[in-house]
Parts: sequence; structure tokens; C-alpha cells
Amino acid sequence: MRYFTFNGRDSRELFPLTNSIARPYLPPITVPSFSVANRAGAVSVQRNDIGTREIDVAVTFMMDSHAEVRQRVREMANFLIYKEDKILVFSDEPDLQYYARFNQSKTDLEEVAYMGQGTLHFTCYDPFAYALEEKSVAFTEMEQTIVNEGSTEAYPRFRIVPAEDSTWLKVTNVSLNKFIYYNASWTAGDALIIDHTNNRVYNEATEESLVKNITLDSEFFELQPGNNVILIQNQNASGAGVASALTVNWRERFF
Repeated sequence: MRYFTFNGRDSRELFPLTNSIARPYLPPITVPSFSVANRAGAVSVQRNDIGTREIDVAVTFMMDSHAEVRQRVREMANFLIYKEDKILVFSDEPDLQYYARFNQSKTDLEEVAYMGQGTLHFTCYDPFAYALEEKSVAFTEMEQTIVNEGSTEAYPRFRIVPAEDSTWLKVTNVSLNKFIYYNASWTAGDALIIDHTNNRVYNEATEESLVKNITLDSEFFELQPGNNVILIQNQNASGAGVASALTVNWRERFF
């Protein structure tokens, strides 16, 4: 029997039966284009526009009397309604999670309660499915290959703990020719965090923002699907002090 969890709560608390889950295999993907005067057709742009993912879940439950309807509506509201996206996981896809919001504009909870069945509508404004668990790789040398097994790019988080004082630190995705250059000294044993998901650079212990020390030609970068060669450097050409200083964490994403 299928069911789902939303914000960590099991749907079977309220809905003993999940009749169906209408979950598209892919979010809507369109290719942007523009027209050119005196030319047939259009010119495509080198990117894809990805829309929101809509998920419909048909549920059934039983009530002993109509007097329970109002209480059941309150219970459903408490289960479903939040001001921010929450994690949605389905039992038939237990290794993936969606960031979803219950869309009340398309669901009449009172009608669902009266009828004892209905369809719950969720909108994923972030249209990707995410791996339930993060992946983590601790480097043992300056340059290693990270494999992103997702179907689209993922955004890593770097934790750098040098074994000796560094006058600068640089992490490069050699496969993409993109890098982050931290142009300031860093003390051995302290942890520097470079978060490519949230575009943050900070001291792990104090959470002090250090993005001011990133050079203007740096850019937060992704891990492309497949192989990514990652290189960490400091002032020592041999990599002394940083060869085993980097840990890479990322959560794979899927269309």
C-alpha cells in the first residue's frame, strides 16, 4: 500500500488509503527562443526553462459522523499547510525527496472531509527530486574525481581544514574551468566552508561571513552529471597542507 510523508509526518495518520499518486516523470521543460526579422522559424537559446512540478495525491478516509468534519478539516490543515516548502517523500520512491508546498487554491479541504475522499494538490516550486542522503568524499590528495550520479547538476559544499597555515586557498572544478579563490590567510586546523548552494563562504566555528575575501573572477560552481575533476591548492605547489584538507558534500538531483 502506497503512502507519503510530508514534513516528516506519515500520511496514514489521517489518510488510511492513498488511492493514486499523479507524479510526472519530468517537470515541464521548454526551450526559450527568439524570432529574427526576415528569417523563418526562431533561434533557440542555449538553456532550458524548467517549470514547477505539480503532484496530485488521491486519498480516502472514513468518519463515524458528520460532526467529525470540522475537526478533520483542522487536522488536515495542521498536517498540510505551512508557510515554506517542506520535504515530501513517497513510499514507492523512498530514496528521493521533493521540496513541496500544499496548494490550497486547488484543494477544498472541507469538501474532502465531507466526502471522505479527494485529491491533495502539491506544488514543487523547486522542480527537482533530491537524493534523501548527501554524498561525501574526503580528499586524500590535491586532485580527485567526484562522480555526480544525478541527472542534472548538483551544488557542492566544501569544508577545508588545512594542516598548515595558508596564505590563500583555491578550489577548481577542472572539468568546468571554474574556481573559487579565497585570497586571504587561513589558520591551520580551522574549517573554511564554501557553500555553492547558498553562495556562502564562512568560518565554520563562528559562522562569520568571509565572502569579501573571494576574488572577483571567482564563481560558485556546480558538479556536472558524471565526472568532475576537483583540485585544491594553496601557496605550496606540492599541495602541502591541503592535499588531505578538503571534504566535498553534495546532494544529487534528478529531473
